[in-house]
Amino acid sequence: GVAVLSLGDDSDGLTDWGTKMMEHRLEPGLVLSLMDTLDSLELDDKCYAVVLGATGRFWCNGFDLKWIQKNPTLADPLQQATEALCAKILKFQKP
Repeated sequence: GVAVLSLGDDSDGLTDWGTKMMEHRLEPGLVLSLMDTLDSLELDDKCYAVVLGATGRFWCNGFDLKWIQKNPTLADPLQQATEALCAKILKFQKP
C-alpha cells in the first residue's frame, strides 16, 4: 500500500524546549524517526509508495533553533543527520 508519514499536526502544544509543535521544525527526534521509518519502508514489500506531509499552516520550518540553542554541541550532528535524511529521500527507491 501507500505509507503516509507526517511531520506533525497543527496542535497548539509546545515541545519541552518551547517550540510550537505546529511549526514542524527539524530536531533529532523527528529526523531519526523519519530515517528509521524510511529504512523500514524501503524493505517492506507491501509498501509501494510513500507520502510525506504535515497538517496545518506549515510543511516544515527548517531546523529547530530553540533546540539548537539548548544543545549547541549537537548542532553539527543534527545537520549531518538531516543531510543523510535528505539524501535518503532523494534516492528513495519508491515514489
